[in-house]
Amino acid sequence: KQYPPLESYLRYLLLVRLEPTDSIVTEVAKQLMRFPWNDPAAQCGSLVNRILLKACRKGRYKTIEAVAAVVTSLRRRGAVEVSIRLVDSVIEELRWALEHPNFRDQQRTITYTRLLGELFCRSQVSGKLIIEQLYEFINLGHEIPPELREASKKLVEAETSAVTQEPKLPEYDASAAVAQTIAEDEQMPEEELEPEQQAEPQQPVAVSEHSKYDPRVPSEVDPPAAAYRIKLVCTLLEVTARQLVNKSNLVPMEGFLRALQRYLFTKPILPTEVEFSLLDAFDAIDSQWKKASKASGSSDGSDGGFTRHATWLDAHNATVAIEEAEAVNAAKKSSDLEAIAVADSSKSLEDIMTRMIEQNLDEDSVSHMDDEEEASVVFSAKGSVLSHADETDSENEDADSGHDEEDEDGYSEHEGDSEESASDEDDFDEEAYARQLEEEAFERELRRITMDALEKGKSSSRKTVASDMISGSQVVKKKEPVQPKPDSEEDVKPSFQPPKKTGT
Repeated sequence: KQYPPLESYLRYLLLVRLEPTDSIVTEVAKQLMRFPWNDPAAQCGSLVNRILLKACRKGRYKTIEAVAAVVTSLRRRGAVEVSIRLVDSVIEELRWALEHPNFRDQQRTITYTRLLGELFCRSQVSGKLIIEQLYEFINLGHEIPPELREASKKLVEAETSAVTQEPKLPEYDASAAVAQTIAEDEQMPEEELEPEQQAEPQQPVAVSEHSKYDPRVPSEVDPPAAAYRIKLVCTLLEVTARQLVNKSNLVPMEGFLRALQRYLFTKPILPTEVEFSLLDAFDAIDSQWKKASKASGSSDGSDGGFTRHATWLDAHNATVAIEEAEAVNAAKKSSDLEAIAVADSSKSLEDIMTRMIEQNLDEDSVSHMDDEEEASVVFSAKGSVLSHADETDSENEDADSGHDEEDEDGYSEHEGDSEESASDEDDFDEEAYARQLEEEAFERELRRITMDALEKGKSSSRKTVASDMISGSQVVKKKEPVQPKPDSEEDVKPSFQPPKKTGT
């Protein structure tokens, strides 16, 4: 098949020339940067994205790492379009493969999963996106229908009504007792000593009102005997475990691992290769979990690794508890947002967002700031802003008290109360506006003082350096002019010139 010259050269670079070595990756990235990226007719972004995906599918398995390295190098050099297009294409391919499972496309999907993990290791994908993709592997197709929610509500109501009734006394079971006499020296066989234990019927477990997915819900795209999604999870965890399991991701990773264990308990049997892959992934997570727990200083017994559950019910209860806690936190944040919006209705949108950021600073600092020095700087800055706000509030309160005393002197009690209530409503907007103007003036003055101090420091440093620097006149001395000596003191210098020949 004949290709255009640009596409032919691109296929040579990515399908033939590309290898997982630093020198070749750098060379390929330099050659790709020479493409006409600014020409819309060339469509270099879509063309490079298509050939990169084909290089992952058709090439060797180690080529995936080289492709991620090329994308990272291109983004560093300014071609951000390639990274964005590639991540979007990989997410879409994984979604399509989960919605349309086919045995023929399994190896292709595993390749894209590993490519997503390599992009995360190269800092092209965030950890939040990886955790969301892990949840999608085990949750897609197991959405809880509304009929099941209604049945669960009825089951919970029946259980609560049965608990309120008086408990019945346990009945005596004569079949479990000894029905014959035993001589003094005789011993009853162990089989006869143990009564026959009848298997207890399993009680239905209601779904939680805060849950959106449940692996017990039957799905056509994920039958009970299928273990393909578990292999996808193991592939992604194998690549990203070292960077993903850190002290800022312990809480979301703990929630996913509990949900994964609940999903595993719904599978009747696992193939041998999937079981070994799962054990390897758990070992890799355990080793990183110990390091992350020591770095975070947690003393909750997680030093031995993440929590492993023995039964499906334990994993289900743990998962439901985490989902309920997340729902409560989300409701609290929404209520706080509404309260801030109502209380600060007179302020601008920028002030409301500033207060929201200050309120959620503690939670965001755990996941987005690993450096303790940066966190201390942010908290100190927050404290200075709050102290300044308290000072302005105290000044406004003093001004209000003085204004109220003047009003009381001029009017009667009844008329004064009515006038004070009206004046308070009018003064509220004025006080808020005045406070905002004071804050803006304070920020401008602080910025001006800071810039003046920086300029003074620069000028003083220049003077100090200029005064201390050794100049050329201090090092090189001027040559003194040579004074001619008197004739008596002049010495006859020998001449090395040969004598002149006189002609005859």
